[in-house]
Amino acid sequence: MDKKNKNMLSWLHQGVSFLFIHMRGDTHGERMESLYKKQAKYYDHSRQKLLLGRKPMLKAVSKYMGEFCKTRVWVDIGGGTGENILKMAEFLDISWFKHIYVVDISPSMCKEAQRAMTQFPNVTVCCEEASKFRPSEKVGLVTFSYSLSMITDTFNVVDSVLSYLADDGVVAICDFGVSSKNDVFYRKHSYLKRWFWPAWFDFHGVDLTPSKRQYLEYKLTLIEEHYNTGSIPWIPFSKVPFYFFIGVPKDTTLQRATLVHPYNIEINTSSVVPSGVNDLLYTYTIEDPETDNKWMDFTPKPDKHHILLLTSGGDNVLKWVADERFDSVTCVDLNMNQNFLLEWKIACLQAFDKDTVWQLLGLGRHKDIDTIWNTISTELSPGAQFFWKTRLQFFKEGLYFQGNYGYFIKIMIFIAKLAGLYNVIQKQIETPSQQNLNRIRNSLVVRMLLNWKWYILEKPILWTLMGIPKKQIEHIYQNQTLSEYVQNVMIGMIEHLSWNDNYFIKVLLSGEFAPSCHPPYLNDECLIRFKDDKVWKRLTILCDYFVNALNKKKYTRVIMSDHLDWLDKDGLHQSALALKNALTKDGIASLRSAALEPAYISIFEQHGFQCTRVAIHKPVMDRLNSYASYYILKIKD
Repeated sequence: MDKKNKNMLSWLHQGVSFLFIHMRGDTHGERMESLYKKQAKYYDHSRQKLLLGRKPMLKAVSKYMGEFCKTRVWVDIGGGTGENILKMAEFLDISWFKHIYVVDISPSMCKEAQRAMTQFPNVTVCCEEASKFRPSEKVGLVTFSYSLSMITDTFNVVDSVLSYLADDGVVAICDFGVSSKNDVFYRKHSYLKRWFWPAWFDFHGVDLTPSKRQYLEYKLTLIEEHYNTGSIPWIPFSKVPFYFFIGVPKDTTLQRATLVHPYNIEINTSSVVPSGVNDLLYTYTIEDPETDNKWMDFTPKPDKHHILLLTSGGDNVLKWVADERFDSVTCVDLNMNQNFLLEWKIACLQAFDKDTVWQLLGLGRHKDIDTIWNTISTELSPGAQFFWKTRLQFFKEGLYFQGNYGYFIKIMIFIAKLAGLYNVIQKQIETPSQQNLNRIRNSLVVRMLLNWKWYILEKPILWTLMGIPKKQIEHIYQNQTLSEYVQNVMIGMIEHLSWNDNYFIKVLLSGEFAPSCHPPYLNDECLIRFKDDKVWKRLTILCDYFVNALNKKKYTRVIMSDHLDWLDKDGLHQSALALKNALTKDGIASLRSAALEPAYISIFEQHGFQCTRVAIHKPVMDRLNSYASYYILKIKD
């Protein structure tokens, strides 16, 4: 019989076994043997497309061996045929382990494991119950690969494992599983999934009760987790949820994600906006970092700076992370999706070469985004995984056309094409000339925008659709009308700004950057630095209110952007007090506002700040000119 027919027969045999064989027996061991006796020979081949979490889990846990975990003993609970050992060999030399125990309760599976493990002298196959297994030495790694859900006395087994786990030990689990009714957003399942999949798997003696995972979270410190869905080959259109979980003993000083990411992520679950309530507002940062560089004096005096800023599109965060003048960079955003965008950019910068990074973050497109996702998905936090796995089409349509500001870019490009100016604008960005500038300046659309009073621009609903809140619109009205505001922005942009090497205008009018015109973090020098994990150790990403970030530590520089335009009177007083306590003696803060003279400046003056307006958008404030004013704040002596 040729290999193709043999594989087909084994697949059909396994499908029949999986769908129709009932477990029989009085003890757990008897029931497992009745299930696997006729499957053992074909088990590994037929499970390749079903047990999708196994390989990512082994890849993830392998990086802790030697770096964090020095104890070179591995126990694979419910190890079956020993396939996990063969899979681990793809990521780690099996000879690194002094001893490996494959523990399984089914004699038929153990027989297959003994046959497969003859090539590894450091592997011992143990045919016994997991709760009764006791190694003669401390263990550095314990794995459960689709076995925890089939163990009936889960709590006893977990307690038993922890009794022989070394202080530097790691526990890794991958399995099918559903969420509880009230669970965190990135692993929460619908009622139908929470009912159907436990009922289906119960037919095969598999318990998907969420309490199994919850007990692990109670007993261990979680350092990495991943949630996804996969198909069952014998059930068309099925998507069964699975996960992997990596934890360490509770008394370990490690914090969640400190091993997964070289940077630190902190989420205040009591204050973050749930995913889906607010989607992305910005896919790139519209605040010009050179304005901050000009007015905030980042020269070390004598120590390096500690800076706090809003995450927004993440571009300025990445610029400051690559800057050697900063000892720590803390970014905060209440909309966690903005932080998920930053995580995506960081993962791309770390994982890919210059050309791939340019496609993803320069052009915002990639023809093989599914391969990109498979490469970096496990490098993201669970929340970021949840967010991006349903938004990969962003990189087919163009990343910078997404989010609320992406709609504005589409409108700008539509107007430019309608006016016959699109190609002229692109030429002006690439090779500026007075002739092209005059064509743009004298076009009917531009003359209408600059000289007419557009009543539609006075409608707040139009601004709200672009992500601008009501309170910020009120700030504009303090000194000018909405149409006057737009005209001042455009006059500055057309009459006074250089379009050459202006990446803000480039992306605004084309939806992508250019090799000679892009955010600083895409420079060759920065791309090289980003490959070094030491650079990222200075970064902390917070999902929280800005005022809570101010209360966490001292900063030498604080960039508040237009954050204060969004706050009510109580929030402004709280922010002023928190800023005064957070700034060091010689600290400097900055703010941008849609108002030429924000009324809340007096609140900061009441709290002891010297507030100086250093730039306005008449004629021009920065390379986009989208804000009306820029202030520097210092604590009065």
